[in-house]
Amino acid sequence: MESLTLEDYVAAIEALIDEGKDAQELVREIVPLKQRLLAGWRNVPESFSEGLGDVPYTRNLLHADAEGRFTVMAIVWGGRCSTPVHDHESWGVIGVLREPVAVVNYKGPEEGHGNLEPLPAVTLDPGAVATVVPPRSQNIHKMLNPTDRPAVTIHTYGDPAKLCRVYDPATGRTKQMELQFHHAL
Repeated sequence: MESLTLEDYVAAIEALIDEGKDAQELVREIVPLKQRLLAGWRNVPESFSEGLGDVPYTRNLLHADAEGRFTVMAIVWGGRCSTPVHDHESWGVIGVLREPVAVVNYKGPEEGHGNLEPLPAVTLDPGAVATVVPPRSQNIHKMLNPTDRPAVTIHTYGDPAKLCRVYDPATGRTKQMELQFHHAL
């Protein structure tokens, strides 16, 4: 498999978006691009790990599309940490670069509030790629690092990746969460 640089990966996504593909088509075509990106990438800058003692994981901006159409970021996960239960308004393609991570998807009520039912965790090994697509009710999940070692994942989202909706699993109630980047290339 021929690897891709970050610059080539970004250019390929720009071309796909310019063709007017819908979310399902974009995700399907970005998956092999993400696999090629992961194949050629060995690690992220050490500075991306700075702050892990204060936060469970760091969100590190690799590329923000000038028109706000997509964002590429690296997340460095501290050992045994997880995100809150959340969803995404846009499409996303997530690749595992270093150490395994796990995803727990949730089945939620279609309308209103109610308990969220966790589905069995899925472990993603380095090189694996996962996707999310709208509607939001179909991509409620949390990600976690099940190991004691730092893990790295590379995320591409079809928006600026500055907001998400966080869920209380017991009630299904949601609140908007503003997201920040800890570092940038």
